[in-house]
Amino acid sequence: MPLGLKPCCAVCKTNSSSMWKKGNQGEILCNSCTGKSSSGGGVTGASVSSNTQPSNGGGKQSKQEIHRRSARLRSTKYKAPASEKKVSTKGKGRRHIFKLKNPIKAPESVATIITSESVFYKGVYYQTGDVIKVTDEEDGKPYYAQIRGFVQDQYCEKSAALTWLIPTQASPKDQFDPGTYIVGPEEDLPRKMEYLEFVCHAPSEYFKSRSSPFPTIPIRPEKGYIWSHIGPTPAITVKESARASWDHDLALTTELEKAPKLIRTATSRACYLHEQADLLHALVQTWPLPELNLQRLLGKTVDCQLDLTSRTCRLCLNAVLTGLKDYVLHPPTTYTKSLHVVDLTALKDIEHQACPCQFTMGRWARTHLLTQMCYETMVAMQESNVCPSAFETSIDVRLNGFVTGRNYEVVAQAFLLLRYCPLKLRFVGFRADSLALKQLFYILRLAEPELITKLEVVHNVPLAAAHLEVLLSRVQFSKLQSLTLPAGTLDVRRLGSDDEDLLATIGKLLAQVTSLTELSVGFSTLTGHLRRLLNPLNTPLQCLELANCNLNRVDMTYLANSLHSEALVRLDISGHDIFGAFSTSFHKLLSRCSNTLASLALEECAIEDEHLDAFMQALACCQALEELKLLGNPLTSAALLRLFSMLSTRFPKFKYIEMPVPRDCYPEEVTYPLDDLVLLRYNKEMFQEVRNQLMGILTGAGRGSVEVCTPLMGAYDPDINETSNELGVSMLKSFNSVIGNFIGTISDVDTRRSQAQKK
Repeated sequence: MPLGLKPCCAVCKTNSSSMWKKGNQGEILCNSCTGKSSSGGGVTGASVSSNTQPSNGGGKQSKQEIHRRSARLRSTKYKAPASEKKVSTKGKGRRHIFKLKNPIKAPESVATIITSESVFYKGVYYQTGDVIKVTDEEDGKPYYAQIRGFVQDQYCEKSAALTWLIPTQASPKDQFDPGTYIVGPEEDLPRKMEYLEFVCHAPSEYFKSRSSPFPTIPIRPEKGYIWSHIGPTPAITVKESARASWDHDLALTTELEKAPKLIRTATSRACYLHEQADLLHALVQTWPLPELNLQRLLGKTVDCQLDLTSRTCRLCLNAVLTGLKDYVLHPPTTYTKSLHVVDLTALKDIEHQACPCQFTMGRWARTHLLTQMCYETMVAMQESNVCPSAFETSIDVRLNGFVTGRNYEVVAQAFLLLRYCPLKLRFVGFRADSLALKQLFYILRLAEPELITKLEVVHNVPLAAAHLEVLLSRVQFSKLQSLTLPAGTLDVRRLGSDDEDLLATIGKLLAQVTSLTELSVGFSTLTGHLRRLLNPLNTPLQCLELANCNLNRVDMTYLANSLHSEALVRLDISGHDIFGAFSTSFHKLLSRCSNTLASLALEECAIEDEHLDAFMQALACCQALEELKLLGNPLTSAALLRLFSMLSTRFPKFKYIEMPVPRDCYPEEVTYPLDDLVLLRYNKEMFQEVRNQLMGILTGAGRGSVEVCTPLMGAYDPDINETSNELGVSMLKSFNSVIGNFIGTISDVDTRRSQAQKK
C-alpha cells in the first residue's frame, strides 16, 4: 500500500487481498468480507464493534482509523490557542522579557497527498486513461487495468488508482487488444507505480463508452492518443499513419514529447522512409532517450525487414543533424536533457539510392556538415539569450569521418573546439586522402586516435615506410581493427642497407595493436619480406589484401604455414601468377583457410583453361565461400560453364561473383594482361549470350539469387565517386610536379654537357 499503514481487514484481520474496500463506517474490508457485507447486514456492525472500545462512556477509534482521519481531515496549518497563559518574568533575562511572543510547540507533522492527471515516472509519461499491466507474483500471469488518477505523498512516492479490465473470450492471450476487454471493478486503494508496466495510451472514456447507457462527452479535446495491438505491428501501418496525420505539422511537437518511446522510434523510421524532414527535425530536437542510434532506428527489425541504413538521403540527414544542433540550443522538454550518444556509423553508401529525392549525402559531406554544425553551435552559444542548459550538455557524435585537403581546415577547427562544444566529434572510422604528411599527423593527434577502429590512408598521401614507423610509434591506436595503407608505402626496393630491419620494426609496432584483424597493403613491393612484416603479429589476421605485391614462392610458403592462414575470412592476392609460381602453396593455403574463407579475389592471376582442374580442386574445400572475383583471367566460355556448374552445386553460401569477359570474346591477337585500349573491344553480343547461359545454370540449380557482374572499369567506390574532382586535381598536380622535375633534370644534363664541350 503506497500511503498510510499496511492494510488490515477489520473483520478477518488478513493482510493480503486482491482488492480492498471500505465499509459504511469507513472501516477497511478485504474482498471476501466485502461480499459477506453485501449479502448480509451483520458484518458492518461487527466490524464497527471490533474497531471501537468504550472508554469513559464514549467510543474510541483504533490507531489505524485515527491515522487515516488525521491524514484527510486535520488541517496542516497551525491555529493559535484562544488564550495564552502569562508566564512569570521573575528571574528571567532581558532577552526573554523583550520577546514578542511566548514559546509555542511546533505543530505535529501531518501526511499530505497531491492528486494529478499525469505523472512522469522512469522516463514514461503516464496520463489518466492509460492502460497498464500488473503481473501476479503467484501465477505470473498479466492483468490489465486502466488508470483513473494519480496520487503523490509527502515523500514523492507516486501511486495510481486503477479500474480493472476484464478479458472476454475474444481476448488474445499473448497481447492486449482494447476492443476485447470490458470495464471491471474499481480499486479504492492506489497501487505503487513501480508495479505498473505501461501498455498503451487510451482516451479516458474509451472502455466505458461501449457499456454506458448514456453518451459520454469528453470535457476537453483528447489528442495524441495512440493505441494498438501490443506485439509485432506492421511497420507500414505506422508509416501511413505518420504520413496521413502528421504531414508537415510542427504544431504537434508538444504531443510528440508525450509519445511513448516505441511509437517515437517507429515514427522516426516512417519519417525517414517518406522524407518527412520537418517532422524528423522535430523528433530529433525533442529526443527523450539517452542514445540515438541509426542502426536501431533504420536497420532491420522484427516488424520491418527493410534496411534503411543504405539510404543516405541528403534531406533526412540534414534534418537529423540540424535537429541535433537545436536540441542543444533549446531548453529541455523534460526535467533534463538525457541524450548523450548519437551513433551515425551504421550509414552505408551504395551506388543506387532508393530514396525518392535521389540526392545523397556521402561520407565526406556528412563529415563536413557535422563539423559545420559544431562551429555554428559554438557561435550560437555566444549569444545572450541562449538556454543555460546548452553549456551543461555533452553529446558524443560517433561517425566514420572522411578528411581531405578541401575540408581539412573545418575538421581541424572542430577538433580544436572539442573541449568547449557540446557536440563531441568521435571518429570511429577515419579515411584520409589528398593530405600532406604534416596535415595527416596533426589531424590524427586531434581526432583522439585511441577511439579509432578503422584507419584508411589512401591515394594522394605520400606515406612511406619510414613515415609509417614514426606514425605507429608516436600515435597510440589502442582499438584499431583495420588498417589500409596507400599504394607503394612498403616498397623493399627503396630500402637501403640501413633499413633492412624496417619492416620487422613495423611488424613489431603492429603487434602492439592487439585488436588488429584487417591489413591492406596492396600495390606494395614485398618480394621475399612478407615474413618480416607478418611474423611479429600475435593476433591472426582475418582480412588480408596483398594485391600486386610481387610475392614470390618464399612469401607464399610462409603465408600458407602461418597462423593467419587458419583465420582468413577475406583474401586478395590479385596480380600474381599463382599456378606458374606457387601452385602447391596456393592449394595448401586454401585448404588451411577452408573453414573460414568467405571472399577470394584472384584478378589478373593468369588462370587459363589448362589450370581449371587444379583451380576447381583447390576451391572445392572452401565450402563457406560467398564471393569470388576473377576479372582479367583468360578463361574461355567453356571453362566458365564448367566453373559455374561447380559453384551452383557445391557452395551453399555463394552470393557474388565477378566473372571475366571470356577469352573467345576478344580478338585472337589480344594478349594478357589486357591493356586499357583493348579492354572494351570485345564481342558484346557473344558475351551476352555466354552470360545468359551462365545465368541459366545458376537458375536451373535454384541459385538465381547469385549476383553476377563484370565491372571492367572497377567496382563502385562511393568515397572515390564523391571526391573524384578533388582526386583528379590532386593527380594533375602530382603529374605536373613529376613532369616539371623530369624537365628540370634534362635541362641540368644539357647544361653540364654544353659546359663540358666548351672546356
